[in-house]
Amino acid sequence: MIELFAAATPNGIKIAVALEWLDLPYEVTAISLRGDAPRPPMFTAASPLGKIPAIHDTDTGVEMSESGAILLYLAEKAGSSLLPPSGPERAAVLQWHFIASATIGPAFGQAHHYLHFQKGKAPYAEERSVAEVQRYYRVLEDRLSETDYLAGTAPSIADIALWPWIIRFSWQGVDLNDYPGVARWYRTMSAMPACVAGYRKLQDSPDIPMPA
Repeated sequence: MIELFAAATPNGIKIAVALEWLDLPYEVTAISLRGDAPRPPMFTAASPLGKIPAIHDTDTGVEMSESGAILLYLAEKAGSSLLPPSGPERAAVLQWHFIASATIGPAFGQAHHYLHFQKGKAPYAEERSVAEVQRYYRVLEDRLSETDYLAGTAPSIADIALWPWIIRFSWQGVDLNDYPGVARWYRTMSAMPACVAGYRKLQDSPDIPMPA
């Protein structure tokens, strides 16, 4: 069984989605993002930096944090097609997984901070965030206009890594209708039962935001 320590953030949601998709039994312990909130000892053991999400696998004893690494671990544990075992297909999944996890995710997180939570306080940071968001959406549009999913014709951990960040398109000042390839992919992912269940596991609202 997987003990998931998480909050209702894109990085938390992606792990809940993966666990639902992989049909791995799990329980969620909600972690407050307030710096002074008490933290369960098992969470602090699993997450050296005190970041969510983190997991404890009671089957193997594995404790780990970092959402990108957790996705890799869970897909390999389940032997899932979300992470092909070898060859060009695996390489494509890994490339887009790390683009989503290590590049786009952090950039969008910064955009949420400056464009949503601190709007009007740092004009230069806002301008830079807008430019970065638009650049990454153009890259995603080019890709998703050509392929069904990020890594090709089948969904993968790369799509799970990216989807929760696109949920907050309004925080990024983005109209998804300006990116029809991304919008098509987003609607497809948002209809997946695992995405719905994982989102609802952590979010108070049962409704996934959709473009007008």
